[in-house]
Amino acid sequence: MDAGELVKRTRIFAALSSSELAAMSGLPRSTVWRIEQGKSIPTTEVLNRILAAAGYTLPRQLQPISDPAAIAAARGVLDPASGLINTPGANMWLRRWRAARFVNRRLDDNEWYTDNKARLAWRAGQAATLAWRPGIKTYVQDRAWEQYAFRLADSDTDWAATGAFAANRLCLSATAIWPVFYVDNVERTAQALQLRSGTQIGPQVSLIPFDGVAEVGVIRDTDGLRWAAPLQVLIDCYGGADRMIEQADALAEQMGLGQVA
Repeated sequence: MDAGELVKRTRIFAALSSSELAAMSGLPRSTVWRIEQGKSIPTTEVLNRILAAAGYTLPRQLQPISDPAAIAAARGVLDPASGLINTPGANMWLRRWRAARFVNRRLDDNEWYTDNKARLAWRAGQAATLAWRPGIKTYVQDRAWEQYAFRLADSDTDWAATGAFAANRLCLSATAIWPVFYVDNVERTAQALQLRSGTQIGPQVSLIPFDGVAEVGVIRDTDGLRWAAPLQVLIDCYGGADRMIEQADALAEQMGLGQVA
């Protein structure tokens, strides 16, 4: 695939206009347009700059960067009390989003804000794709998700449920088929839960290491279960697959964040 087609596909994957991608990468719109049309061949530095602005990297094939700092940036804007706005790397995403007019900053109090809260949550989810999250491990699912959760509740592991099952706790809207848990130590937790590695066509369960963002605002209920903060769950669902996007839309509405469109 040539550079122009790569840039075009990346922009489409990220649901960005050429103007938005150009603004986020700090390049003239004409430069991005010429690259996409094959009228200009970018240097490696410029190509990587464009891909990174869209939330992708290019080792051997195009794959998401999946940066938790994007979640920190969005949660920091949507919930300033979380303090996540100061997470390392969050400011880079805020600069990119501001250039594309996804967020802005008030001159009077220097606070970040957005005119479309649901869209910002969705944008963060696209920049932190759940299946590509750093350190994620996926195992064969051989039990109901509640069995994993209650076993975790009886352990000394720090953990929190997120994704589809956590979304259904907040807003029942779709069948949840992919249990996802944040944990303090993936390997140790996998052993404690007696999880089996391997590929299969069918249900799977995933463990993701806490990243300095997901553990902020964890909720513990009376049953001893732990849930990621609602905004974290929302963004994770927007970064998920299949019907998780529908769950996120319903949850965003219930949370009063509006609609993505």
